[in-house]
Amino acid sequence: MLAAFAEFERDMIATRIAEPRAYLKKHGRRLAGPPPYGYDADPVTKQLVPNAPEARRVRSIFKHVAAGRLPKQIAFVCNKQGWTTKVRVAKRSGKTVGGGRWTARQVLAVLTNPVYVGQFATDDEPRPGCHEPIIARELFDHVQGILAGRRTTDRRERTRQGFPLRQKIVCPRCGRMLTTYTITKKTGPRSGLVYRYYSCRSNAGGRARCKGIQYSAHNLEAAARDMLSRPDVWREILGQDAPIKDARSAARTWGSLLWPWQMDFLRRYVQRIELRRKKSEMAIAFDPAVREAFSADSQAFREPAC
Repeated sequence: MLAAFAEFERDMIATRIAEPRAYLKKHGRRLAGPPPYGYDADPVTKQLVPNAPEARRVRSIFKHVAAGRLPKQIAFVCNKQGWTTKVRVAKRSGKTVGGGRWTARQVLAVLTNPVYVGQFATDDEPRPGCHEPIIARELFDHVQGILAGRRTTDRRERTRQGFPLRQKIVCPRCGRMLTTYTITKKTGPRSGLVYRYYSCRSNAGGRARCKGIQYSAHNLEAAARDMLSRPDVWREILGQDAPIKDARSAARTWGSLLWPWQMDFLRRYVQRIELRRKKSEMAIAFDPAVREAFSADSQAFREPAC
């Protein structure tokens, strides 16, 4: 009975959190988090109001990009003029946070933030906001075009290639899709190791993330690749009516592929991965088109998109 009441209370808390968030989004209100550079939070409404000195600096940063300067050059100019990053006071500790030197990454964060044209960034499309914009839409779009022209690959495409199973793995505890993140450990002045993880870090529906649900991306992807090296797995993929020799041939073909080709195959044809309570068990659902990938006249398996 106590467990049932505790679960009911958690659901009520999640509902009470989700409903106000939905109302704020619908009316273009700010949800939470520290105000971005160029804005302050109104002490009464908690909505964004322009910070005049910082707003002038934001406009100057956008004009520098329109003039053809690189983010690292803009960061150098900001530091030379004595500008610092956003300074705020932590509510709990009372400590001053920020106020450091500008870097190219921080300049890019300013340039790509739609908050300066009266919008809020989301996972999909920016949503309208009710705060005052400090950058003209024409200038913002012009700068985005300049930045896009400097990229060699699309940002979303780089993310998908780095995590072929992104948005495909189901959390074994809450049923939400696992998200991805990386940790870089420096091994030298210009070198480092990147560790990739699939983890339950979502706050969708007002629910907190599941603690302890974190998996090494390398281990999960290696387990999926190892499964595809077994003829019995290919027998289930190709259909029980498929000859056993075709399943064995598919397993041999899979083992002969290079690692990038295998990763591209996982990205294109894996639809869903469910992890059992025991970490050693997983169930993989494939796209039905995977059968055509092994037909005699198909090049989809031999020529990955990457």
